[in-house]
Amino acid sequence: MTPTPNDLGVSHENGAIESAHGHLKRAIEDALLLRSSRDFEDLAHWRGFGDEIVARRNAERIEQERAAPKRLPDRRSADYEEVHVEVASSSAFTLRKVFSSVPSRLIGQRLRVHLFADRLECFPGSTPILTLRRGRPEQGRKARPCRRLPACDPFAAPRADGAP
Repeated sequence: MTPTPNDLGVSHENGAIESAHGHLKRAIEDALLLRSSRDFEDLAHWRGFGDEIVARRNAERIEQERAAPKRLPDRRSADYEEVHVEVASSSAFTLRKVFSSVPSRLIGQRLRVHLFADRLECFPGSTPILTLRRGRPEQGRKARPCRRLPACDPFAAPRADGAP
């Protein structure tokens, strides 16, 4: 995904984001009309009223999703896809729209990359020299961007144990 800025004062450009908000406001307005009163005993009752409307709308969406479940991919963590990439003069390569930087000694080399669900293994020859992992470095550790993939990695499936 590529973010784009909205032009100031051009309200229709934010429609995809704001439409859900507008639908919720209309649902609350309709519920208030059916209730025939906008008076509530206190703030807790007003919040409960809003929570009930949101829960009802979410339940409808969940039922729609359950009606058409999608099959999970057959890939397992041991399965990988092999691709070949060329390391650019910037000491990096782009694979499936994900930018990964590598040591500068690999500039100009063609790498064989094994694409796993949670990592990339880079091979200039027969032995792997670099593993790029998905996720962010843990707090307190020095960030090592040349060794990690971003957490929003679009091609990696979530791990079974829930770890990044």
